[in-house]
Amino acid sequence: MIDNKLILKSQYILPKIKNKVWKNKKLWLKYSFIKEFPMTIIRGRLGTGKTTTLVDYLEKNWDQELYYYSIKEDNIDEINFCLHILECLKYNKSHQKEELNNLIQKFNQEKLSLDRLLKLLNTLIDKEFIDQSIFVIDNFDKVSANRNILKLLVKFIEALPASFHLVVVSRKKVPLAKLSYWKIVGKLFEVKEEDFLLNNQQVDNFLASTYNLLLSADKLKKLNKWAEGWIAAIDLVARRLKKGDHFEDCFDKNTSKLIFDYFQYDLVDDLEEETVYNDFLSKTRVLKDLDVSICNQLLEINNSQQLLEELIDKGFFIERIEQREYRYHNIFHSFLENYFVNSYNEQNLHIKAKDIYLKEDNLEKLIYHSMRLELEEDLVELLQVKEEFFKRKLDLLEKVLEFLSEDIFNRYPILYIYKGDLLFNKGRIKLALKSYQKAEKNSIELEERIEIIFRLAKYYIFFTSNKLKGYLDKLDNYKDHFSQSQEKKFLAYKAGYYIYNGHINKAREVLKSLDHDHSFHVEAKIHLNAIKGKFIALDTAFLDLEIDDFSCVFLYTYFVPIFYFLSTGEILKAEKYILEGIRSDNLVIKSLKDYFLLNISEFLDFYDLNIVKNKYLSLIEELDKLPFGIPWFRFQLIYKLSLWEAFYGITEDGLKYGAKGLKDSFDNNNNLGKCTFLRCMGVNLYFKNDFKKAKIFFKKSINVAKIINSKIHLFYALLWSALSEYKSDNIKVFKDVFQKALQLAQEEGYDNIFLRATLFGVRDPNLLLPLLLKSRELNLEVDYINALLEKIDANELERAPGYGLKVESFGGLKLYRGREEVKESQWRRKKAKELFELLLVNSNSMIHRNQISSLLWPNKDQEDAENIFYVTLNSLNKVLEPERESDQDSYFIESNGSYYGLNNSFSYSYDVELFEEFISKGRSSKEEIVRISYYQRAIDLYKGDYIRDCLHLDFVNQERDRLKILFLNICSELLLYYYKEDKYRKTIKIADKILDIDNYYEDAYFHKIKSYHKLGLRNFAIETYREYKDIISNELNITVDKRIEDYYKLITN
Repeated sequence: MIDNKLILKSQYILPKIKNKVWKNKKLWLKYSFIKEFPMTIIRGRLGTGKTTTLVDYLEKNWDQELYYYSIKEDNIDEINFCLHILECLKYNKSHQKEELNNLIQKFNQEKLSLDRLLKLLNTLIDKEFIDQSIFVIDNFDKVSANRNILKLLVKFIEALPASFHLVVVSRKKVPLAKLSYWKIVGKLFEVKEEDFLLNNQQVDNFLASTYNLLLSADKLKKLNKWAEGWIAAIDLVARRLKKGDHFEDCFDKNTSKLIFDYFQYDLVDDLEEETVYNDFLSKTRVLKDLDVSICNQLLEINNSQQLLEELIDKGFFIERIEQREYRYHNIFHSFLENYFVNSYNEQNLHIKAKDIYLKEDNLEKLIYHSMRLELEEDLVELLQVKEEFFKRKLDLLEKVLEFLSEDIFNRYPILYIYKGDLLFNKGRIKLALKSYQKAEKNSIELEERIEIIFRLAKYYIFFTSNKLKGYLDKLDNYKDHFSQSQEKKFLAYKAGYYIYNGHINKAREVLKSLDHDHSFHVEAKIHLNAIKGKFIALDTAFLDLEIDDFSCVFLYTYFVPIFYFLSTGEILKAEKYILEGIRSDNLVIKSLKDYFLLNISEFLDFYDLNIVKNKYLSLIEELDKLPFGIPWFRFQLIYKLSLWEAFYGITEDGLKYGAKGLKDSFDNNNNLGKCTFLRCMGVNLYFKNDFKKAKIFFKKSINVAKIINSKIHLFYALLWSALSEYKSDNIKVFKDVFQKALQLAQEEGYDNIFLRATLFGVRDPNLLLPLLLKSRELNLEVDYINALLEKIDANELERAPGYGLKVESFGGLKLYRGREEVKESQWRRKKAKELFELLLVNSNSMIHRNQISSLLWPNKDQEDAENIFYVTLNSLNKVLEPERESDQDSYFIESNGSYYGLNNSFSYSYDVELFEEFISKGRSSKEEIVRISYYQRAIDLYKGDYIRDCLHLDFVNQERDRLKILFLNICSELLLYYYKEDKYRKTIKIADKILDIDNYYEDAYFHKIKSYHKLGLRNFAIETYREYKDIISNELNITVDKRIEDYYKLITN
């Protein structure tokens, strides 16, 4: 029984919080459910802030009855526990003090049994405690092992009225008998251990609001990787930072000692007499993870899982990973290693653990213990025996190689190969080559030397380097010493060398000697089909190809699907494949991925083409710095530059690039290069209007294409040759050449090359339309041509101007006829331009003549408006087709009775349609990174508001507003994404793009200020805030956003 004189009233008073408490929104949301349940259990280990956060929440959010009882004694019995509850109620409920006193006195005088007392108490609560009430029992872990108290509490809870809410706060498990039942019937709510762990964003918020500290993203990650969300450890580091300590110093012995003392006093000292737990903790400290089976073997027991669960119930820092797997918290593991350092021989424990993992064939853990025992020879043997395993576990390979000494590397040159493989896979290709060369230099044994030369050969074939030839010659000298697998590998590399040099027949002969089930056969087949233009076979071949980082013989294999899509005009499919199909973190692959995205930007034709060209040039400069180049990549870049000049630039420069590529191809006897650059020369001469010389180069390209048996390159050479003959009015030869091209296209499925921009074909397929119409007129392959025209809804066409329109509307209207921009002076009638803008806004539909008249000439009567309309329409057609005869139908504007509209999208390209297509693709993408890539593409198109210089037309204004909302919505998503991913410079760039369009967009200012500060550019952050405040306060005369104001105060404190 309680002696009233010894009652500590502080047990019944909510603890006072001296310092400002950070509001953890996730926890507050959890606490808000307390009032919905009869009972809530809040469980968290020491230092998680259970009491502090709960008290802070209740003080700020609960204005009704509140009772608090903190258990102070470890050995309290059920009688005193019950009386403490009565005393707490009496202390806080003054108007029920007499009745509660009577109950206590009767019990003390032994006039009531404990059960009777409890029933009377429940009756009193039910009758008198009408208002909503919360009763908190804190430190319940002190009595959680007392069965009588647990039974008593169950009875108490069962009889509680709906208005009374009991909250139990405990460090340990609360083993009440009816917990499962209460969960099912909705009487119990739980706040669990994981609810108290902070993620990086929460750590950032905590440091900022509590200590006015802002850490970089890297420091935040490092801090929380160490603390694993434990707020006590985070708080300790924050205090040291606030005192001025350097960030790295905050993880030193001083911090460790404070935390270790904390662990010892609050956890381990309680186990002083419990030798079973002490023995378990002291021995398992050598394990990286706590697998139940391994623990049982290490300790020679059979109840490790039971001990682990009991330790968790006691609040120890142990995390469940899977059913029979656990792990110690990082910091707690370090504490155990320090605390039990003298308990058992650590080396013997590691030896025993190593032997267990060897028997279990658990290589990762075997390596861990071998490294702890510094067994370098064992590790080298493991690397050699388990080479395939390490190919899949590059992070583990890196750890082992970093651990091994320079001396062991010199004794085992094969280690330089492993290091080279690692660097190769990480994209550090220069260092990889140096490592391989070091292996070659230090190798002595023949078997090892052969393997090293194979590695160097693999290196050079991967990058299609001509240096491969030298290593194939070296290997040829060792043929008699090859193993069976090395013999196959030699044949594969030899075939690969012939393939990328365009010696197709030689490649096929070597492949005959290679087993058909060899992995290189699939890859070789894909490349041969790509070179030959067997698109139908190529389409299905991708299904047989499995690509992991650097698993292919050729680097280019990763990108053959892109080649296929670009060659068939499937531009957005190529982009989809790049965004969704190529996920490697390797730097080389990422740079090539960026290169192909540049290709797509060029094809889409709405991006700055001079920037695209300059990036091509920069890539060549980067390649020239490499010790081997990447010849096929360089080949592609020179080819790209030559065609870029032909289509968009100066043909003389295009001819120089073509001549350079041609010389390289002849110097290296590369037939594929010869065929390609001969055609490049011809294309540049075609656009120079030198058709006579162009035809000579096309004819030579045709001859080489036949030698390498490449249908696709033959087709392209025939196509360009036909264009030249057509432009020369040499119809007889044109008829012969184009018929061959048409027949080849039918056989090989090249339809799209006539209808879309393609890799080796034209950028504007409208250029080919006159050829198709002329061929139909000449009765050439009429059925095939009609089938092609039907695909673009052009069966009825009798003529075409040979160019398409390109319409840029973001930032102001720009119209191009082919590559020629329509100047403002060429719009002879203002209304002709307005009519075009109206048709543009309604590009997906036809609009009635009367509606056009009412919008453009609202003050004219119908007859006058109709006459003016026809004059205006004629003027517009003259702008779009200056060479069109008056009696010829318009190619770009179609009519159907009294309805008018732009012709099908084959005849024109429109930036708004592409903008909306990217947004649509982004919205339908399930993966965030893909969605963001599409959105970024979309906003790159948005160079300013829609036709921003046209403010007097309502239909333009409405379209402008619609597109602006679309733009701001996706920008907002990009803003949040880039900031979340710590890409602060990109965040600033997006914010600026938003503010260029909407100078009052507060979220853009907020993220721009935060990003500048995260980059350490405090002055820029302050300047941005002042700019924002000036606009908001002076121009709009409204209050500054509280978030922005608070952040400004934080960074200027």
